[in-house]
Amino acid sequence: MRKTAPFELYIRRALGDPDAEIFQRSSHIRTPTLVAGHTHRVILYRGSFNPPHQGHKDALCHAFFRSGSDLNIVAAMIVTLPDTAVAYKYRKIANNDVPAYVLTEAQRKRLWNASGLHGGWHFFFPNPIDQSQQFTEDVRYEAGREGFDVRFITLLGPDYVNVQGTNSGEVLVAGTGNDDRVNFRGEHPSGFRSVKEYGPWTMLKLDKGLIRQLGTEGSPQWLEQKLQMLVPDQVKGLPEDPVKRRKALEFRLQRNLRRLGPVRVCQHLTGPPHQWLRFVPTRFIGMTSGANFLGDKVEGISSTRIRRTIANQTSREAFIEALGGMALSPELLYEYIIEARAVEKREKEAQILREKREEKVLRKRKRQEKQHERPAQNVKRKKDDVKFQS
Repeated sequence: MRKTAPFELYIRRALGDPDAEIFQRSSHIRTPTLVAGHTHRVILYRGSFNPPHQGHKDALCHAFFRSGSDLNIVAAMIVTLPDTAVAYKYRKIANNDVPAYVLTEAQRKRLWNASGLHGGWHFFFPNPIDQSQQFTEDVRYEAGREGFDVRFITLLGPDYVNVQGTNSGEVLVAGTGNDDRVNFRGEHPSGFRSVKEYGPWTMLKLDKGLIRQLGTEGSPQWLEQKLQMLVPDQVKGLPEDPVKRRKALEFRLQRNLRRLGPVRVCQHLTGPPHQWLRFVPTRFIGMTSGANFLGDKVEGISSTRIRRTIANQTSREAFIEALGGMALSPELLYEYIIEARAVEKREKEAQILREKREEKVLRKRKRQEKQHERPAQNVKRKKDDVKFQS
């Protein structure tokens, strides 16, 4: 039996493709690796991501790095909804003020990959979404045959947690905790009220070891990449001197990770031990009122807000400036939106042309019908004249 093995080995076997490229290589950390005798968890993150935004990235990065060392999360699999499903969803909610541009699945993946997900720990499920469940089972089977325990753990945004109690298995929840996005905010020490069928939320002890590890281990380049992924607004103004720069990186990482506060967890009341919810805050969460609420109230990032912003921008510079800090890879997104607008314009022009042709055909048909009616009317008049004369 192996003592260690690259995780991508079993992904390739499950896909039936020994040459598949899974993880982007990083020069700073090793590729996701399985170790015998340990349970390894892989984040499963599904969504339309139309377009992917900073909130999506924050949720994924904080869930991966900060959920807790006890979970031993080694990788994340992103599953994007197919184009047909996204088109159906967004065309239903489109209106004149907020046009619903539908990005292709390939475009959505490229926006993710160009956003600065460093370290080579994420990959995209390459097959249709309805095959993802079987794929996870196949990965577990292939790894299990060689003595490695792999479990997939679902990542949700807070607005997708059902307070009525239909959640199942191990579920990670990551987000800001804003009460307009979280339907289980409440006046409790944890800041959350109980979800049906689950016990009260408890705050785990702040994992100082994990904070120290995230904030000090690795090359200066890797520390800076972690800062970009976890606290992107803290990257500005770093010293140029290498020694001072590393100290500043370590300080900013550890300080901001401590400020985010502890992870919260609640256990299912009657289910198995592995049925729980674990909330990873991407900003500080206090109680919803009074002196304990120290988090600043800010408008949440959402695909709807991004689409509204897109509708109000015309120039490339204004577009990129307005979407900075919201949309992932705004420069690339601008190119896709220009393409989408061009397609939309062509489709509208084609629709107008079709309508004109149909109208022309309809007018011609009406003229022909009138021409057929006239001879029939003349015949009827002649018959009436004959009857009158007789």
